[in-house]
Amino acid sequence: MDVNEDSTWPSVTELVNYALAPEDPAQKRVYARLRRAHAADPDKGREIFLKLLRNPLSRVREFAVSAGKKFGGPELIGSLPDLLDDPNLSVQETAMQALGNVAPDLLRARADVLRRKFTEWRGYDDNDPIIHLAWIAVKLDMPELVSEVRRISEDQTFHSGDRRQAAVWVAYLERGPAEILRRIEEHDHDNMLDLCSLAWMKGLPGARAAYERCADRAPDEKCGKWCGLFAAKAAEAEAAGEPLSAWPRPV
Repeated sequence: MDVNEDSTWPSVTELVNYALAPEDPAQKRVYARLRRAHAADPDKGREIFLKLLRNPLSRVREFAVSAGKKFGGPELIGSLPDLLDDPNLSVQETAMQALGNVAPDLLRARADVLRRKFTEWRGYDDNDPIIHLAWIAVKLDMPELVSEVRRISEDQTFHSGDRRQAAVWVAYLERGPAEILRRIEEHDHDNMLDLCSLAWMKGLPGARAAYERCADRAPDEKCGKWCGLFAAKAAEAEAAGEPLSAWPRPV
């Protein structure tokens, strides 16, 4: 049988080889086989991916997290919080992102661990993982992490754009959606794009109306144009019956 027609699960060794060389054309066939095998026998993934999570190679564990959330089953997902303290920082970040997407309640239950990561990840990968972590606090509505997000907004070692963005996130975590919509409508000029983006990514009820009022009343052309773009796309999303967050951000 040709491998492209094979619906049997790849072995642990085959998946390790794929994780180490995912761009190899031969290895890509292994991943296609993985999708077919999971469709035919989804329960088998638990055993395989739990073994991959224990592999000594960080690239394999990172693959096991990213692919395991789809192919490894509930038990695999339930083990991901432990990877927040994996020896490799990239594996930790991948586990955080996976949990934020597929098991947010498991991540909310580890607020103490996430709080610690704001310090442990300092300086890693140009601080991008810390910005991702701050977004997780907003995405999952975790006001208990607001002090850590505020430190980003005040820390001169972070990029100025990241500090401004973090300040908007602090406003959301402390005062909620109404504060974000109010500042859009009342033209908080220095923070307009970050405010509009947050309302979009969170799919805040009333965002379209706030965008439209900003577009009508903004005293400067740039903010009026931004709000107009957000308003137009919000109207399209509502007409399609879809949340704003499911659509690409307009700006």
